Amino acid sequence: MIKNNKWKILISSLVMLIPSVVGLILWNKLPEKLPVHWGPDGQVDGWGNPAFPVIILPLILLGIYWLCLFVTSKDKKQADQSPKAIGMIFWIMPFISLFSSGFIYAAALGLEFNFTALISVFLGIVFLVIGNYMPKCKQNYTLGVKLTWTLANEENWNATHRFAGKIWVGCGILLMLCAFLPMEAFPFVALGIILLAVIPTAIYSSSYFKKQVREGRASYEDVKTIKYYPKWAVVLTTVLVVAILAFAVVIVFTGEVTVTYNDTAFTVDATYSSELTVNYADIDTIEYRENGVEGHRVSGVGSPKLLVGWFRNEEFGNHTRYTCGDLKVACVVVTMEDGSVLVLGGQDNEASEEIYDELVTKVGK
Repeated sequence: MIKNNKWKILISSLVMLIPSVVGLILWNKLPEKLPVHWGPDGQVDGWGNPAFPVIILPLILLGIYWLCLFVTSKDKKQADQSPKAIGMIFWIMPFISLFSSGFIYAAALGLEFNFTALISVFLGIVFLVIGNYMPKCKQNYTLGVKLTWTLANEENWNATHRFAGKIWVGCGILLMLCAFLPMEAFPFVALGIILLAVIPTAIYSSSYFKKQVREGRASYEDVKTIKYYPKWAVVLTTVLVVAILAFAVVIVFTGEVTVTYNDTAFTVDATYSSELTVNYADIDTIEYRENGVEGHRVSGVGSPKLLVGWFRNEEFGNHTRYTCGDLKVACVVVTMEDGSVLVLGGQDNEASEEIYDELVTKVGK
């Protein structure tokens, strides 16, 4: 598949990197923090360094795209796959890359739009495209509705995908109509529509197989012969699981926060995060909180060792945090002249108190 479609793969990969090129061109016009997360109310509640949406996000999507291509190319049943079904693989990820990055850039540049409407239309289009191509998808192990009955019986596969195509197209239309819903209701309705696309399809496939068995056109013995996972898939999955577990262990058991002071500013740095420099002249107030500061993480690092990044609570709203992994440990609340809030903290109450004393001495407030 890869050999026969190398030009499509090259062009689609380059399309996925267009957001990076645009982001680098607009770099000087972009704010220091770009929106990277929207809450259920449609408002931005997470911000990040421009490097993430401009460089890291497109590369992550490109990596996922190549992984999907690799896995699909290893499926021997894809040799006779419908060109239209294969074409869907080449262009869905570029479409997602352009949409997600364009969404972030538009918000960063101050363009106003209806978050719920855009997401509804986007998901609706994706469902419509998938639903349209489902009936054209031939039996394989990587695309389509991969259930025991569909993989065991080609007739069941074809019938299930004709049914699923209609369901997914209908759900796509419903998702697009969600654009008129209140923002708060959208996540729940969208979840219900997604379940509507999945559950009836599985029930239909199972019922159809039982009907085939009764009519002598299928057998439960056929199900036992299905081999879901070839050796390469087991090896790849094992490597990925081990790598993820190793990464998780490192994140959980390592990390520290350090504060460096000079005559005009202090710099706070944390493992796995970028450093932050604050001028003393920009500080309005400094407060020591013996019982810590509650809040939930919007973006950044959250582990038993570290709480670093953008956080949110009722008192401060969105604020920046560089503390250890326990919300109850004493911390220092630094309020800036522009109203932004920075929460600092060490590994224990004594370390946090030292930060407070040093800042009060340097700032004189």
